[in-house]
Amino acid sequence: MNTTFSRIAPFAATLGAVATIAVAAPAQAADLSFSDATSDFFGLVQTGGVFNPSFDVTFVPVPGGLLLSEATSFFGDVLLPPATPRLEEGNNFLATFNLLGSVGDVATYVLAEDLEVTFTGDNGFLTVNYGAGSEFQVTVGGTEASVVKTVTDPSSFVNVNGDVFTPANSEIFSLTLTFDDNSGPGLGSFSGTTQIIVEESVPEPGTMLGLAAVSGLGLLAKRKKQAV
Repeated sequence: MNTTFSRIAPFAATLGAVATIAVAAPAQAADLSFSDATSDFFGLVQTGGVFNPSFDVTFVPVPGGLLLSEATSFFGDVLLPPATPRLEEGNNFLATFNLLGSVGDVATYVLAEDLEVTFTGDNGFLTVNYGAGSEFQVTVGGTEASVVKTVTDPSSFVNVNGDVFTPANSEIFSLTLTFDDNSGPGLGSFSGTTQIIVEESVPEPGTMLGLAAVSGLGLLAKRKKQAV
């Protein structure tokens, strides 16, 4: 997969005064969805009805890796077809969340450190990085459950075999992570989704003809000079 966004730069340098105009190639879109279980963290979110300054969650993939429910386009090129529907993850997902503020039963927590999920497939690897500083909204309903969703992902990225996608180089860049837990003993669950749409710039066909014309004129001038 080619995700280089400056492929036309060599043409601009060669052409000099000849204009280089970029046109958009068809957009490449990719979607990724995965899910599994979490540690029991409900009691860590609140104490006596008050949100705690911080809480930890351990994301617990079952033996063999995460449950991958979707991997399209260039995500699918790397991850599918897997030997099994579950793909290995690259590290332990332990995340710490620090309280930013709260109103009633809703609080905003900030991810203390990068949270990375790495999948390995038949054709390489794919890492989803939820950046430190990402804000998560926590909603607590009585004593039943807490649900946490991403609000922002300021420094997140996705790495596909060394090609890094960020909000800056993607027309659409969306990461979500949702997890919940029941009060009392037992595991909760989590799910993550990724959507990325990119457009590559390519040289306009007329620019390629201009390059050929400039090269031809150069050869003609050289021949005339030699004839003199």
